[in-house]
Amino acid sequence: INRNSTKFVGRKTEKGYIIEGRIVLDSMFRSGSMIGFDIAVDDSDKGGERKTQMVLYGTVDNYKDTSVWGRFVLIE
Repeated sequence: INRNSTKFVGRKTEKGYIIEGRIVLDSMFRSGSMIGFDIAVDDSDKGGERKTQMVLYGTVDNYKDTSVWGRFVLIE
């Protein structure tokens, strides 16, 4: 994954939030490659200490245990 070209933005809506992202993959990934995937959203006021965390898959320990992440397969 090219971290310099990976970008995410989010905005609040009337019904919640919209988060969009772009992940640029390097040439080591091909069609059919399976990649672990998870999204975590922290609730912290003005960049302070985290109050809560929501995760799509797994738990708050995802940073040290990726076995419960979701998976996606790249296709052309």
